[in-house]
Amino acid sequence: QHLRHTVRFNEAVQYLHTHNVTTFLELGPDGVLTAMTRAIPAPEESETGREVTALPLLRKGRPEGATLAAALAQAHVRGRDVRWEGFLPGGRAVALPTYPYQRDSYWLSAPAAPVAPGPAGGHPLLDGVVELAAGQGWLFTGTLDAEAHPWLAEHTILGRTLLPGAAVAELALYAAGRAGAAEVAELTLEHPLPLDGRVALQLMVGAAADDGTRPLALHSRPEGAPDGAWVRHACGLLAEDVPAATGEDPDLTAWPPPGAGEIAVDGLYARLAERGYAYGPAFQGLRRAWQHGADVYAEIVLPDTADTGGFALHPAALDAALHTALVGTGAGDRLVVPFAWSALALRASRPARLRVRLRRGPDDVHSLLIADGDGVPVFTAGSLAVRELRADPAAAAGPVHGAGLFDLRWSPLRTQTSLPAGPWAVLGDGGALGDGGACADAVRAAGVAVRAYPGLEALRAAVDGGAPVPT
Repeated sequence: QHLRHTVRFNEAVQYLHTHNVTTFLELGPDGVLTAMTRAIPAPEESETGREVTALPLLRKGRPEGATLAAALAQAHVRGRDVRWEGFLPGGRAVALPTYPYQRDSYWLSAPAAPVAPGPAGGHPLLDGVVELAAGQGWLFTGTLDAEAHPWLAEHTILGRTLLPGAAVAELALYAAGRAGAAEVAELTLEHPLPLDGRVALQLMVGAAADDGTRPLALHSRPEGAPDGAWVRHACGLLAEDVPAATGEDPDLTAWPPPGAGEIAVDGLYARLAERGYAYGPAFQGLRRAWQHGADVYAEIVLPDTADTGGFALHPAALDAALHTALVGTGAGDRLVVPFAWSALALRASRPARLRVRLRRGPDDVHSLLIADGDGVPVFTAGSLAVRELRADPAAAAGPVHGAGLFDLRWSPLRTQTSLPAGPWAVLGDGGALGDGGACADAVRAAGVAVRAYPGLEALRAAVDGGAPVPT
């Protein structure tokens, strides 16, 4: 048929264009069809939007091995998945330095669609669950994507978007329910989880011990980085039985709380933003607050736009409840985040309006009770310890996800300070500095490089009596 009928090569290539094929390999003795493929324009209905790559695996008059290797290498640097272990058996992959060797493509794309919850009892942030054989536990997997769940991008601390600690607690409670545990006995947040892109999650629940407890751990790494190391962000224990209650029974049916004095919360979130808490509308749920001794009460209302489907208690609502610790007498002005929880229990309810009682304790350890709009308990935490966040959110986030020697990270654009007057200038982290003793002190402290301007000798004389300065 190939010899006796019309080949229709042009139509075949255009058909592939309309099905988003962008890479062509010619399996013939030369590169004739490769040149023809490159010359065939994509039809108007094609939506590839990308440059077409056409490569010959053989060329007349050229070494076959070198031609084949060059074609595979070109496909590799254009983002195609080449199985090098089949072409170079026994070889090993190594990370190459400098930018030209990196082959990640950053294409603008439509916002990702939210992942639909799985079967009945599914979770909006988790898309898979596996019960391990022989009673070894459970593995929950998911993807954090601020495009699919925009509220995730509204929790920013010190200029960096982080997964709320309340979301980690809610995930742990969900895993406890699926594993048959009654409560989260312990939960420690080891490192904040930065949301610098799509992040793959693994939430693991281990086998039951003799006392019925099960270990829990939350790991993450950037999606699309198969060689990247998993970072553990939280660990804890799940318990099958809830300890017997002691002390007074919680009661939030009387509202506002009798005998409590109201706290003004107007402009609260603007003041918190000045301290480093940048909360979007989804997290600005604290509407009113009262204080009675060591107890602080609050009323939390989720915005109408919040999608609570799949959450027994939306993480944004739980996080807003934690803002109760930031108001009233004894709140202080430090930048604190949740660190360790104990005795976490959750009832299956999806209230949009919450009543909160936070009882302050010594050493930044509090207890927490959350009820629905009628005062019926929804969430309890026997203790919640907070800790001060370090000024560097990148350092606070713990180990850096890494997929090689070099990673692409987006940083805010800083406006450069104008240079001061004078025959020389020193540039450092603190901006531009001019002549004078303060500049000399800065040079001694930081050891910054100085450009050789006419006044360099004067600077040398000012620093430690003529000590050499790097130029």
